[in-house]
Amino acid sequence: MEDTVVAAVGAAVSRGFSPRDVAVLVRTNMDGARYACAIRQAGWEVVTNDSLSIGASPVVRRLAAQLYRLTDPSNRARSFYSGPFDAEAFRGAMTLEDIVERMLGQIAGEGNVDFSGETAYILAFMDLVRDYEARNGNSLDGFLRYWSETGMDKKIASSDSGNAVTIITLHK
Repeated sequence: MEDTVVAAVGAAVSRGFSPRDVAVLVRTNMDGARYACAIRQAGWEVVTNDSLSIGASPVVRRLAAQLYRLTDPSNRARSFYSGPFDAEAFRGAMTLEDIVERMLGQIAGEGNVDFSGETAYILAFMDLVRDYEARNGNSLDGFLRYWSETGMDKKIASSDSGNAVTIITLHK
């Protein structure tokens, strides 16, 4: 479906419309995040208020699930979302940042995860981890509390150029 949306944006632009004249209407924030990533990958800027939450990224959600799993390995739901990983590989990590970097390396090493369109979300998540550590120390439990309360809803930067495709999420 992302390809269809990107093709429609491309068709509008090729007919002479400016990207700022194009809007994509989506049902959920998750849809908006997927389409925003695809549109950015195609080379257009995107403006949205709802879809660019750091927690909308599948890779970031997997990283968060793995962090939760480190604190409670028996949690079946977290185990499902975290995918396969070796918890022992993180035991020697000294900081939250080290743990997350090792997790990213492990995910990338699997070779079956699509990182296209995820860079901005991953970098924002890493910034969140670093900022948390600088302000609050190296508590995994504390970071996970922060993540669930406010961190996952933080937004990645969107375009201010005035010539970006707009993504609008319907709310019931």
